[in-house]
Amino acid sequence: MNIEVHNKAPMRRYYKWTYITICLFVMPLMVLGLIWFPVVAKYYIPGQSVSRGMVDKARAFPSKSVAQKIERFRLGAPKLASNNAEILKSAESYLSGIINIYGFNKIPIKRPFDEDLVHYTLANWALSYCGFLIPRLLIRAYDISRDEKYLVAARDFISSWAAYEETLWLPTSFVWNDHAISSRANVLSDFWVRYKDHDIFDRNNGRIILELVKHTAALLAKPKLYTYKTNHGTMQNIALLKLVQYFPTLPDIQRYHDVAVKRSNSQLLYYLNAEGMIAEHSSEYHKFGVGLVGATISMYRMMHIKVPSWMINRYKNSLDILERLMRPDHSLPAVGDTAVDSAHKEIQKPPELAGKGIPNSGEENNDSIVLLKSGYAIWWDKVANTIEGDASYQTVINWANYPYMGHKHADELGVNLWANGSNWLTGIGYWPYTRKDRKEAISWGGSNAPHYLNEKYGSERTSLVSSYVNNRDVSFIELIRHGENGFQVVRQIIYIPVGTWVIIDSYRDDKNRDVETVWTMGSEINIRKQGPGNLFLMSSNKSKEDMFLHISSSNNSMKIEDLKAEHTPLAGWNASGKTISPAHALITRQMSKTEWSLLTVTKPSEKRVSRFISHISEWENNNSWQVKIGDHLSVRRNGNEILVTKHDKIISQKVLMPKEKIQIDLENKQAYWLVRNEYGMPFRILMKYRIRSSYLVFVLIILSALGLLLCFSWNAKYFISMGNLIIVGWISVAIWINYSYLI
Repeated sequence: MNIEVHNKAPMRRYYKWTYITICLFVMPLMVLGLIWFPVVAKYYIPGQSVSRGMVDKARAFPSKSVAQKIERFRLGAPKLASNNAEILKSAESYLSGIINIYGFNKIPIKRPFDEDLVHYTLANWALSYCGFLIPRLLIRAYDISRDEKYLVAARDFISSWAAYEETLWLPTSFVWNDHAISSRANVLSDFWVRYKDHDIFDRNNGRIILELVKHTAALLAKPKLYTYKTNHGTMQNIALLKLVQYFPTLPDIQRYHDVAVKRSNSQLLYYLNAEGMIAEHSSEYHKFGVGLVGATISMYRMMHIKVPSWMINRYKNSLDILERLMRPDHSLPAVGDTAVDSAHKEIQKPPELAGKGIPNSGEENNDSIVLLKSGYAIWWDKVANTIEGDASYQTVINWANYPYMGHKHADELGVNLWANGSNWLTGIGYWPYTRKDRKEAISWGGSNAPHYLNEKYGSERTSLVSSYVNNRDVSFIELIRHGENGFQVVRQIIYIPVGTWVIIDSYRDDKNRDVETVWTMGSEINIRKQGPGNLFLMSSNKSKEDMFLHISSSNNSMKIEDLKAEHTPLAGWNASGKTISPAHALITRQMSKTEWSLLTVTKPSEKRVSRFISHISEWENNNSWQVKIGDHLSVRRNGNEILVTKHDKIISQKVLMPKEKIQIDLENKQAYWLVRNEYGMPFRILMKYRIRSSYLVFVLIILSALGLLLCFSWNAKYFISMGNLIIVGWISVAIWINYSYLI
């Protein structure tokens, strides 16, 4: 009996300490590992050592001729001022310990590298800093002045960055952001060209820089870090190709050649669609993407890589679309994330790609185009030798929605009206990512797309073209958007030269709810109500030109509110990145059971107000109606025919009925899914959530310890039951964190 008791005591102690170890150490470590190991594994790159012999071999590349050809492409590297004096001034300011560059002013900085600025509060600064804005500035200053102090400062910054990055296990700020890595690769390459043959070259520093190059290339090539959904993936591929060109003797670097080519060929099949549109829902990102595609083709040719014929054809089309989007003042229509009224540099066409890319398709107006698969219509009316000089009128309509691509605003059926330097109707523009109200800005209130009140940004919807006309005498398009819970809106847009637009919205709905449209104007536009009714005179600060805008509805119950610089609701703003300007916005509201609403914008040939009051004189349905504007102009739809009567002259046009009605190109979607299946869903770091989960683990350790302590002196079976309960709890927490919280 005594022996039995003597044997049980150690056994109980064994069980207790086993459960204590499992519950307070093993299980918490397992959960912490599940939280943090995927992040470490995503960014972990094995050692990238470089020998002295490798340094000597690397100095032979690239040749100056190759470098000169490639460096004409910015390739996602940070922007700099174009003025040489300003660049030198900014470089000198940096050497004196103050940042004064491209909108970032009076930021103190420690040399050679300031780790604190990696975590600076301005996100756009952190991205630029981690993308090697400082070395890029110093390289440009060296190119301008040939003063080696700038090259020395760039070398010291890069070497110090390499030492800093080597200490990291987890991503912080924008250090391992895909855009920042691509930018660093480009700046590293540009620095190497200047440094490798200079008198200040040092083998030890050369080795450090080449090890950073190898690490950067490995990050760019890693499948889990490939951002195939956006232009960031395109930048990653181009940066890899540039590293292969500049550092061909480094181990493993040639393997990245095949990685970059394979990824580029598969990504561009959906990033650049068959019509030539960059599928990122933005005029500005179309321009940026065209530059990236052109750089890819040029890199292919320099490296003697076969350029697929489809890539050339689509690139030609993309250049043609860009020409149609770009206005004479070099601004772009504010579709998606596009700066309102911001001037852009033209992209130079390579000589071998000169000429129009998109076929006419039998349309009579060669200046205008309807891109059925892309979800855009671009109409031009260019009038020469008017009293005021040459005049230009541009209409851009969008209904694109590629759910797998970026920079999307809730703006299907939105319209941008531009004439002679002024945005008469526009979208809200490129609202800063750093602002808390961005989500509201890119939702329906940021465009003049018709929607029901409080419709969510991500509502389920499909938009299509029902019919259109593209002719010099009249342009017409009919768009239909099917939404949730039986909501449907039909928008018909007509342009009649010179300077008259007619927009008709009609609704069908299973519910009778409020519908809304926010008609935002450019910040240069002033409006003044004219007499009774809803007639407004719009005048521009940029020109002497005026426009009349008139709004009406089928039962005259529409409510109209003129807002400017409002935050609740967010309305009456133009955004160009960091610059946000007040603007007028007319918000119209009516019930969705209302049959129709009408908006007309007309260039006045005289000041007689009555000539610009519009109304729908006949309405049977969407295919049978008549609009009259004053006593001199009428537009009638009779089935598949549009008739315009202008000063007793009748113009008749048959509408075209497209065979493919859904705007998303099926081939694009299939190409995207092939890439997604290969690389998987993009990994979400969710750093804040992982930190919170870790705090939860430590709280649960304390609670587990208290639970075991309460049972410690009790009967062993209670202690074991408590231990089993805690283990089940840890397993449940692990499942919840990884399959619910961190997704």
